[in-house]
Amino acid sequence: NTLIESIVYSYEIGHAGGKRFYIGPPPTPTGDQTQSTTTNNLDLRYGLVNIAAFLAQSHNEGILANACDEYHLDAIDGKYPISNSCGQFGDDYQEYTCSSYAERAMECPSVPTMNAAAASSGKYADSLYEHRPNFYCGPDEEVTGAFNPETMMTEVGPSTNSAGRTDVKGCCFWGRGALLTKGACMLGKLNHYLGAGAAKNGRLSMYPNVDFCGNPGSICGSIKRHPTLVWDIALFEWIERIQTYNDGNFNYQDALNEFVAGGMTDTSFINTVSKIVARGSSTSFGPVP
Repeated sequence: NTLIESIVYSYEIGHAGGKRFYIGPPPTPTGDQTQSTTTNNLDLRYGLVNIAAFLAQSHNEGILANACDEYHLDAIDGKYPISNSCGQFGDDYQEYTCSSYAERAMECPSVPTMNAAAASSGKYADSLYEHRPNFYCGPDEEVTGAFNPETMMTEVGPSTNSAGRTDVKGCCFWGRGALLTKGACMLGKLNHYLGAGAAKNGRLSMYPNVDFCGNPGSICGSIKRHPTLVWDIALFEWIERIQTYNDGNFNYQDALNEFVAGGMTDTSFINTVSKIVARGSSTSFGPVP
């Protein structure tokens, strides 16, 4: 029910100034009669594929591990650097900044003195045999070490993640929600449109008590109070980043329409979408975690 509520809201109301979840192109008028563009005569195959693509990526990112917070996946020499909270697979989440001048004003500021800890890392936090420690950030963590899954112990000492970080200062913007939405730009947009930032500026806010920037730990820490939050975060990112994706090589809207029109058999569509979600680029050659 929470997923359905969030999808209905994202289509009927929309996010980020009225951007809506895509359910298909409006029908083409025939003859002299102009058809209504209500859902009654839309070709809903397009919307169903968009939902399926969204759920497939959500399953891969967060649902599979039953996690709201991002978790350790990137091992270096068989060990998980604690500094993975700063970024995994060569990414530095502090560099996930907004590209436009207007959006840069929405970014979450980097605060080296901030403390945060993952509240819900799913099966890896609870498993006896696959345990991995929760992400955290803090101002006094110059050298953090790495978690050894064989000994189930954290080995203290210099240990770099794949982006070269050994500390977790200011690294509080790891992934959260069904799509593990991450980075100062996207979390800042969420705060601006859905969170405490909107409420502070006197605008309508879905989550006025959730500060995505100042207290990112409250995102996954408030799931019981806000059960739709994990989906609203993910749908916001999907609408804002995936549906609008166009790098000159791959246009999501065009590719989805072509996929449906072509009989929905070309797996390159969903494979490319997976690269965009996980790696940020349709041409990425890195691993898709």
